[in-house]
Amino acid sequence: MANLEFRCPSCMAPFVVPAERIPPAGGRGKCTSCGAPLVIFSDGRIILAPAAGMPAVAPAPPAPVDDPIWEIRLTNPNPDFRPGPYRLQDLRQMVLSGGLFENDLARVMDDDWQPVRSFPALYKIFAEKVQIEKEVHGDEDHCANHRDQAAGWRCTKCHNYLCKACVVNRPVLAGGSANYLCAACEAATEPLKGKGALKSLGGLFRKSEK
Repeated sequence: MANLEFRCPSCMAPFVVPAERIPPAGGRGKCTSCGAPLVIFSDGRIILAPAAGMPAVAPAPPAPVDDPIWEIRLTNPNPDFRPGPYRLQDLRQMVLSGGLFENDLARVMDDDWQPVRSFPALYKIFAEKVQIEKEVHGDEDHCANHRDQAAGWRCTKCHNYLCKACVVNRPVLAGGSANYLCAACEAATEPLKGKGALKSLGGLFRKSEK
C-alpha cells in the first residue's frame, strides 16, 4: 500500500503516513517535532488545524479533490503539454489514456512537487488502469482470448497477451527460424520470459527422435 510523504507546514519536519490510515474527510494529528496541530487529506494536502481556544470562526474549507488544484510536470517534456491546473477527473483520463505516468511529478495547491505515485488519490487511478488493461488485454497468466490459457507472447500492435492458439508461425525465410505473429492482426509479437512463456511453449516443440 502507498505511503503519503509530507512535511509539517510549521517546522518542515518530514513524515510518512500509510495512505490507508487517512480518513476520506481528512485525519487530525500533531507534529511530533514542533507540536503544531495538522490536518492531513488523502489527496496529499496538509494544513495547520485551528488551535484550541481560538475564536469560533470557521476556517475556509479545503478545496474538494475535484476542483482544479493539481499541477503536473512531465518527466519527458512535451512542448504541447500545459502544467495545469487540473481536476482529479482530468488526471484520471490522462492516466487511462497513457498521458501520465507514475514517475511524472505532481503538486497540489502550490505545495512541493512529488512523484505522481506518492499521491494516494492517483495511486488508486493507476491501480484502476492495471485492472482495465488486464480485462482488455489479459496478462502473462491469462490469454486475452482464452482466459484459461497462460500467455507466451504479447502483440506489439494490439498489445494483447497471446497463447499458442493465438499466434501463427511465419518464418521470414522458408524453413528458417520460427517467427510468431499475432493471429488477429498479423503484427510481430514479443515472447514473454515469465511463467506464462514456459507454460505456453511446452506444446510447440517435440523431442528429437535421435
